[in-house]
Amino acid sequence: MAEAKNQLDQSLEQTFALQNFLYALGGRLEADKLKPGQDLTPMVKEFGFEVPALLRGEAIIWEGHTTPHHAAQGPNAAVFSFVRPGHADIVGIVLGCITIRNWHICLECGWFWCRIVISTTFLL
Repeated sequence: MAEAKNQLDQSLEQTFALQNFLYALGGRLEADKLKPGQDLTPMVKEFGFEVPALLRGEAIIWEGHTTPHHAAQGPNAAVFSFVRPGHADIVGIVLGCITIRNWHICLECGWFWCRIVISTTFLL
């Protein structure tokens, strides 16, 4: 019998799946053809992406070229970043944001680096 994974293993595996999904999705979106408030779920299916288990049933909404993580303030703000090497086909900075529930997720990508910034405010 395989040893049960602990919560840390599960959390990091889910985070890795989320990161891969968000980079793949962000790389396929054509920001100039999207409207703020547009549901991206049909595109996810069109692109043939598998939605990570932790996002199944959630709406994925395009926010446009905003940077809500820069506005996160106060002791209840949570901001997470995923960074990886850039992509040779990307010239300049690509910025686009989506919302899933109360989480704001922005992709900022250039030739040297790409990062995903995830922010929310926890209501305590």
